[in-house]
Amino acid sequence: MPQPVPEEATKPEIFDFIPERPRPLSLLARLSLWFSGGMFLDFGLLMGFAGLIPVSVLTWGDNIGQMMSTGGALGSLGGLMMLVMSLLIFPVLGLSLVGYSLWCGRRNFSLVENGEIAQAAFDREIQTTVKINGQKLVKLIYRFETPDGESHETMVYTTDPDSFWSGVRKKLVFYDPDTPIHNILWDKLMHMKPRPIFFDEVLQSFQGSIGRVVFSLCFTVILLIELVLSCRNLAVGIQILLSGQ
Repeated sequence: MPQPVPEEATKPEIFDFIPERPRPLSLLARLSLWFSGGMFLDFGLLMGFAGLIPVSVLTWGDNIGQMMSTGGALGSLGGLMMLVMSLLIFPVLGLSLVGYSLWCGRRNFSLVENGEIAQAAFDREIQTTVKINGQKLVKLIYRFETPDGESHETMVYTTDPDSFWSGVRKKLVFYDPDTPIHNILWDKLMHMKPRPIFFDEVLQSFQGSIGRVVFSLCFTVILLIELVLSCRNLAVGIQILLSGQ
């Protein structure tokens, strides 16, 4: 648990600098927030990386014909089922996860650009049974109040709560004024790896991470290419099945 800190240390450093909504977001910041969907994005892009070899091997040469002829007890139908699984597991599942993460990232983008801001005070810490790289995942709960006096919760998962505290018990939170349950802690964005966005006090605007954008765009394109190739492979497999080869 964090130690009590003086009241003057509880104010986020950037709180006084955040302009009124709508806030200036660079194009890079917009793209960075689109790709800030967290673990769903990571797993989706991992599917793109994992599918490179099997999809590529099936695409070139006569590998599809060989698979159709060695489909086990089900023969060509078994080979076709293997092609379908290849399509579903890699590009379809990967793009589904990326699509969901983009939807989450779109909400983050909307909150930073148009959301209201408040100070969220630490409420409690909840230990989970999940471990990542040998470190236990912890859920930190913060509470903030809207101008109408209503209290709302926001949360963040982290494996390094001591780093997340940074000597400050109050955090900046962006929230939807119409639906305050839709919110995000500024520190949650700041602690992502790589950091998707930062606030430039000189330019008085939000800037983004070119590394995150380039990496995410590249593997999203790879997933799309895998989807096209997998559909082509499936069409070839169906043609072989129907021709009786």
